[in-house]
Amino acid sequence: MLIHKLNSLIGALALTTGTLLAGTPAAKQVVAPAPAPAQPLFGPGLHLGAHAVFLTPDADRADDTWGGGVNVDYFFNANVGVQVSASWADPGTSEVWHNYTADLVLRAPIESWHIAPYIFAGGGAIVEDSSEFLGRAGAGLEIRPTANFGIFADWIYNFPGGGGGDDDVEDYQMVRMGVKIGF
Repeated sequence: MLIHKLNSLIGALALTTGTLLAGTPAAKQVVAPAPAPAQPLFGPGLHLGAHAVFLTPDADRADDTWGGGVNVDYFFNANVGVQVSASWADPGTSEVWHNYTADLVLRAPIESWHIAPYIFAGGGAIVEDSSEFLGRAGAGLEIRPTANFGIFADWIYNFPGGGGGDDDVEDYQMVRMGVKIGF
């Protein structure tokens, strides 16, 4: 009987010692949910912009000059959108040149760099002393520090559809630099 009591006492000491050496049971680890993705910089939406324009017409007919303009962009998704633009410049002729255009814009955003190179093509009208159809194509780059603010620069080749007379505007180039505000 003494041996039975000793065995019970040794078993109880071993169990108590094992529990004390093992420490407290580990707390359950709680895994936090992944943060929601940030708003894409180049998502769909509407942007209003203003730009300076440098016009380089045929030197025989008009002078290189600065002007300005406004633009409205609407992107259906991150890559495809439309832009309506109006630009004005005085190239030293008797009239200010007015460009009114609509373009299809294709862009390839690189979100991690906050940039989106783009190309576009479209048409509209150039109004001087008369109106002429205007076709155009160009390429540019937009930088977006935030989803609602962008800085852009692009180059545009314009080809008026005049009849080739002496008074018709010849092909010319434009460089635009401006800002866009998103809504």
